[in-house]
Amino acid sequence: MFDITNNSDAGLITTKTHGESSSNMHSGNVHSTVRLDSLGRKINFDFDILTFNANSDAIYKSNTNGSTDIQIPNGFASADNILDRKITNYAAQIDVEHPIKKFNLNYGVKLSFTHTDNNIQVHDLSSGTAVKDTNQTNKFLYDENVQAFYVSGSTQLGKWGIQLGLRAENTQFTGNSVTMDSLFKKSYFEIFPTAFFIYTPNAANIFYAEYSRRINRPGFSHLNPFRSYSSPYYYFAGNPELRPMFIDNLTIGYVYNYQLQVAFDYSRDKDNFGGGVVILGEDGYTQVGTRLNYIDGYSIGGRIAHVFNKLSWWMSQNTVSAYYQHSESKIYPLTPKYSDGYGVSFYTNNIFYFNQKQTLSAGFDFSITPAKHSNLSYHYTEKNLNAFVKALFFDKKFSVTLTANNLLREYSFNWRGESNGILLYSKARYNPRFLRLSASYSFGSRKVNVAQHKVSNEEERGRLN
Repeated sequence: MFDITNNSDAGLITTKTHGESSSNMHSGNVHSTVRLDSLGRKINFDFDILTFNANSDAIYKSNTNGSTDIQIPNGFASADNILDRKITNYAAQIDVEHPIKKFNLNYGVKLSFTHTDNNIQVHDLSSGTAVKDTNQTNKFLYDENVQAFYVSGSTQLGKWGIQLGLRAENTQFTGNSVTMDSLFKKSYFEIFPTAFFIYTPNAANIFYAEYSRRINRPGFSHLNPFRSYSSPYYYFAGNPELRPMFIDNLTIGYVYNYQLQVAFDYSRDKDNFGGGVVILGEDGYTQVGTRLNYIDGYSIGGRIAHVFNKLSWWMSQNTVSAYYQHSESKIYPLTPKYSDGYGVSFYTNNIFYFNQKQTLSAGFDFSITPAKHSNLSYHYTEKNLNAFVKALFFDKKFSVTLTANNLLREYSFNWRGESNGILLYSKARYNPRFLRLSASYSFGSRKVNVAQHKVSNEEERGRLN
């Protein structure tokens, strides 16, 4: 702590947090395909069910000492944050493939129903005895229903390939704080067009352009208003009224001989909630981390990718990309009005084969993102190295793989910045270092072609954590 009235040291706040969490997911899918004729017309039916349970328990202990390193009265604080979260999703989809001469038509409907049950308990441990904090304990229920209809068509006109599509979505969601007797309901309707054009003048050259409008819904944990305290002066709380962000993306690219690709991207996003925002609480000194739809912005980028496969014993894929990003805050002056930044990255993936049958191989992938700058923050250089050794047996049906992850044990979130005149430093590692030994066996004949399909609740799965 720093006393700005006389520019002197006012003390030190030390906080230690220990947390444990566990989760499990169960899912089931029923899929059926009805072939209508020999022309390729068919109807695909999918029904999916998903259950997800997560439990977390985090205890923080905080000591506040004066400038003489003596604990001030009531300077010790401790609390236990317990969260039990259960998510259930039911989804169904009917997809029709309807080729008409030289025109491929595809259309369908999708329904999704999600129920989230959050039980939140907070116990004050400052006195040495657990005392339930009734002001923070809460039961929050969240329901989200989505109805979607989509249609797309593609055709080939000489050297031109064209694909156009449109998806319409209607969404209703309800939040219910049972303990606080607070209920809200909202809904929205949106359409999402897509367009893809490809021009192939010859076998070695391909030019393409594509446009899409997408939706990015917040994770279910971001909607939970549970206050997760890491100290008496900071907590993070989700926002149950957080809306999705919408992204318009345009890409223009060129491919040479299926080995070299050059692409340029332009993306504009609206109602972006980013990684969150920190604001001051009602008391004027407690920092509150949350998520708001407070950013509109755009980004411009490019990438070059190359595949090297001239040698039978070595294959290498390499990508270099760069971007510039600009965003504007809609809650200024709570946050800076503008943010500008740029960055570059390099990625390489390599596989080496040690015999002609390619039954013994090893490889690695390496990525590096040099320091990224913006007018609000500085992100330190990020590096990641993974490696593997793989052996195939019994006519390549049985495989044994040893994988080493994050060999450099790098921090994946290492930055410094400034907020409300306060310098902030952060180090975090979301990509742990580990060794994994796995084995698999493929049964049956390789001549049988098993069609792959996407489950109807794929989006909801990506929002669980």
